[in-house]
Amino acid sequence: MSTSKWTYFQFQKDQGLPAYIKVNLSDFDASLSAFLMQMKFQELSEREALDLETQATPDFSGNILTIRLASPNVGRQINSVTESDRWGAECITPKDGYRVYRFKGRALLVYSFGVGMWEMGCFSDFGSSEALPDYRTIINRYLSWALVTQGIVGFWGVPVEEGIVVLKKAEAQGEAVFVDVRKRFLYSIEGATKMKPYFGILRLDSILKNRNIRMTSEELLSFLLVNSTFFDHQGLNMPVRQVIQTLAKFAEGLVHPRESFKPRTDLSL
Repeated sequence: MSTSKWTYFQFQKDQGLPAYIKVNLSDFDASLSAFLMQMKFQELSEREALDLETQATPDFSGNILTIRLASPNVGRQINSVTESDRWGAECITPKDGYRVYRFKGRALLVYSFGVGMWEMGCFSDFGSSEALPDYRTIINRYLSWALVTQGIVGFWGVPVEEGIVVLKKAEAQGEAVFVDVRKRFLYSIEGATKMKPYFGILRLDSILKNRNIRMTSEELLSFLLVNSTFFDHQGLNMPVRQVIQTLAKFAEGLVHPRESFKPRTDLSL
């Protein structure tokens, strides 16, 4: 089977994570390839791509997201005005056996947790700098659904020396940190890092000055549940809740003065 039309990317390839993207780059602006690499998707060799194609049967245990240039019909759906728009740019519509995720004006993604092959339609400028937080959000949503079976859960925020700072989605500009509770690894746009024996989760507070306040396990659990990147019309599913509960038990939650937090000056890396 020839893969010459398609380019394959794997998320955190060195870590062997089973989340892939398949795309015909000739349909898109040059910024897409650079964007995917910023998101820590690494291009597969032709041999690796052929091996992946061979594995990609209906019972494939990983996830391959095929990104396609939106057809006129899909483009109209992406740009349409719907009742859900008043709740935000993102919505999920349940269908018979699958779900449709829409980010208004950006993309339409069809997925099912029972199938490893997913599809997304978008426009040729997907991944461009003009709407980088939106595109990060879309890819991080995909990763949240694809990696949950691996015991990996994402949170809006950024990695820091102490662990992670968990933020609101808008404040994080669509950036996320994925926590691998089983292997004790963190995955972000800074790469993969081993979790230290002490692992802190920071919540920023604008009023607090010159000190940290320790959160109880219950407070930390509630905070993490609200700021998970996992998104579904029925809320967080049981695997996500179980991973977050495990994380809340061994991590230390700290309320940290916002004025003392110094974010990266360039989140695009």
